[in-house]
Amino acid sequence: MDREAIKRVVYQYLMENGHHISAMALRDEIGDTAQEAAETASGQLLSMLDELITLRRKLTPRQQQSFPKIDTATFHPDNRYCNVEYACLQGIHEGNILASRLGTNGILVTSSSDRTLAFTRIEGLPEVVLTDSKYSKVHMDCPILCIDIHPHHPMILIGGMDGSTKLLDFDGTVIQNGPKHRKYVVRVRWSPCGNYFATASYDRTSELWKKIDDTYCAFQAFHFEGNVECVAFSSGHSSNIILDESNCTASDKLRSKERDQDNFCETSEFLALSLQENSDAYNARLQNKDLQCQQKNPLTEGNSTRSENLQLFLCVRGECCLHVFDVDTHETDMINMNELKDDYVSFSAMDCSLSPDGKYVLVATDKDRVLLLSRKHKSLIKVFYGASNGEYSNPRCLWHPSCCYLYATSETNEVIVWETATQKIVHRLQGHQKSIRDMYLEPSKEILITCSYDKTIRFWGFSDEGLVDTLDTHLAVVQAISKCNAYESNHPSKAWRHIPHVSSGACHFHTATTFHLLRSKIYTVIVLDEKKENKK
Repeated sequence: MDREAIKRVVYQYLMENGHHISAMALRDEIGDTAQEAAETASGQLLSMLDELITLRRKLTPRQQQSFPKIDTATFHPDNRYCNVEYACLQGIHEGNILASRLGTNGILVTSSSDRTLAFTRIEGLPEVVLTDSKYSKVHMDCPILCIDIHPHHPMILIGGMDGSTKLLDFDGTVIQNGPKHRKYVVRVRWSPCGNYFATASYDRTSELWKKIDDTYCAFQAFHFEGNVECVAFSSGHSSNIILDESNCTASDKLRSKERDQDNFCETSEFLALSLQENSDAYNARLQNKDLQCQQKNPLTEGNSTRSENLQLFLCVRGECCLHVFDVDTHETDMINMNELKDDYVSFSAMDCSLSPDGKYVLVATDKDRVLLLSRKHKSLIKVFYGASNGEYSNPRCLWHPSCCYLYATSETNEVIVWETATQKIVHRLQGHQKSIRDMYLEPSKEILITCSYDKTIRFWGFSDEGLVDTLDTHLAVVQAISKCNAYESNHPSKAWRHIPHVSSGACHFHTATTFHLLRSKIYTVIVLDEKKENKK
């Protein structure tokens, strides 16, 4: 049902059951369409619920038992999720911001409708964001719609509105051209090991490329009847089925040993490197980090596990199934997203995200719902409501690193946070004034980054109190915010949010500038005019 029809059905139910005050308030929202509710058969809402209950009762016992249950012990909530805005950056781009990614080298990469790609150095995460917005820009041939950063090396994968894909370094230099699609590319993704990347395009195709020697080459092409909205990789480390060594075949053990040698640890340290840092030194750090990360996965340490093949998940508009491609065996599979596992299409999968433990797939749809699917059972487990997304929306969804919480964007310009086990909405991240275009979570720092058509990039993090104290004050002309004279007291941990764009030179601030001070109840901030200070 569309949203207006739902409102009419609810209005009819309120009127028929004597909730006239609530019904009048709803009538003010829906306007003249409320009259249509009076012209339809009575009891529409109750009739729909009765039909649903009857339909579920008609299911065979085998079908009813096939619905898997979520492992609630795995998703024990710890009340640690992104609930506070750490910082807001704006002024980097003149046009709407389309995509953003934060690299392990501390460089934020953003793209805009003004055909520019910006590289901004971010320092101080996660507790404090004090940035003077030093950035460099690269002009592109077309607007860049999607970005992804290589998990282990300083390399960026981009997809453009002209259908092109490219591999860049952090100076914006083209390293290699990727596949050329006939229509715009809406998603690009690296595999966790970095040996593959995949693209999704509105020309109804997706391409998988593989690294051979020092270059990436075409490996597999996929053709569908609808537009490809999203691609995502599984971790490719180990499955969640614990095995006895005695039950493992020789081939299983050999494959597990080979994959353990090839896989990289997903956890990476946060390196605060400048754009001008020597590439040799940077590569040396990466090599050291790779050596340190050659260790057992803490989730499976002490257990014998079956090595899992790398899989690619594809979301296609107008299809009720999630497509799965096994990169190692070239086998294809599907996960039906309908509760009854029928072929009826009532929504489209617009985005998907694999859980950190590899057991589940989170899917954002264009019909006000976010789905939780089981990879093992290949079926729907839960449906999360609360994010408002329609046919023309472009939602994003993510897992928190603990698996206990989920994030999804909404057409109401906010990010909805759910508790996985209970499906309860625990928070709404509000601040953007227009549609949120992209969302990314930096796992090692638990920082959520969103970019929007309001031309801002916002950083969200965790606060014990979950509240932010604000201080409005008048500011004079100062140098970059990191150089201004400020004295604080009684707030050991803080984060600043400055509304105007700050450059490396002198700049003018708006009269009302807001500072967000985290985990502090009593504070004093004094800002001195640099010119007056010099006179003194």
